[in-house]
Amino acid sequence: MKALVVYDSVHGNTEKIAQAIGKAIAKEIEVVVKRANEVKTEQLKDIELVIIGSPTHGGWFTEAVKEFLNNTMKLLKQDIRIAVFDSRTPPVLIHKVFGYAANKMKKTLIKQRREIVVEPEGFLVEGLKEPLSEGEEERAEKWGKSIIENQKNS
Repeated sequence: MKALVVYDSVHGNTEKIAQAIGKAIAKEIEVVVKRANEVKTEQLKDIELVIIGSPTHGGWFTEAVKEFLNNTMKLLKQDIRIAVFDSRTPPVLIHKVFGYAANKMKKTLIKQRREIVVEPEGFLVEGLKEPLSEGEEERAEKWGKSIIENQKNS
């Protein structure tokens, strides 16, 4: 299996999560970790799993991730397996109104008739421009490993 971890990052937190996921799954399968606006067509060859991450801003994913979802995904085979994640601040009332990026990525992909292999995951940051909460990189590694295990068993 070959995987692509695609992300966008504003303050570096989502990038740290993407790198942790890539590091964890690289022990099991071939993986490429790339910023969404840096993915090249030749890197999509033979990809079977795509993990997409974005920071949450106003409940949405970034423009670079939107571009990837709406354009680059068309270059991948229809039955590719997909997982999505976001970085987010701890839940407050505003999140109940606007939601999180990962859930909106999932909805976008479902409209494209894509297969989401696990529920979206959110990784916490301390504040808008603050570092990741303690233990989140380790949790990202475990989440990445669980996706691979899930794929082996299906």
